Amino acid sequence: MFPDKKYKTLVIDPPWPIEPMILDKYALSIPYPTMTLEEIGNLPINQISEDDSIIFCWTTHTFLPFTFDILKKWGFKYYVTLTWDKVSGLTHQGFFRVTEFVLVGYKGKLTNVIEQTGKAIPCLFRESKGSHSTKPIKFDEIIRRCTPEPRIDIFAREKKLGYDFSFGNDEALNKTVLNLESYL
Repeated sequence: MFPDKKYKTLVIDPPWPIEPMILDKYALSIPYPTMTLEEIGNLPINQISEDDSIIFCWTTHTFLPFTFDILKKWGFKYYVTLTWDKVSGLTHQGFFRVTEFVLVGYKGKLTNVIEQTGKAIPCLFRESKGSHSTKPIKFDEIIRRCTPEPRIDIFAREKKLGYDFSFGNDEALNKTVLNLESYL
């Protein structure tokens, strides 16, 4: 069960159904359970979002087309895409993948959930990547500076300043992140 509360700002990094990748002599696998596109789309995001709210949904090149439909299913209108230049990446099928995306959607009035004077959110930010699925510090600073509380971070790798609720399913961080399985 998700929290019995509504949020103005939602950040979500869904556990997309990424298949293990075979690179030369080794395989890269995801260190956490993934969900199907249908399971992600069926998350009760609409139930925990305020009438005026904003969502930041992390996605990859592979899942970008599906993310637009999922946002709509959750009750959000697409607004803009943020791009994270991770500085380094990997080459897959002939393309050097060095970026990740955050689709931004909103419900209600966008002007009620985004600061309109002097605190612009950049659509491109650059920061070296850390461990798998760890998001850039700059992103969290932007969220704290430019979005209203209360905030929730869904599928977090760690508990973060500025969010009154964070949860995920990361074995290494169970001491600071509530276990996702108890909410589904």
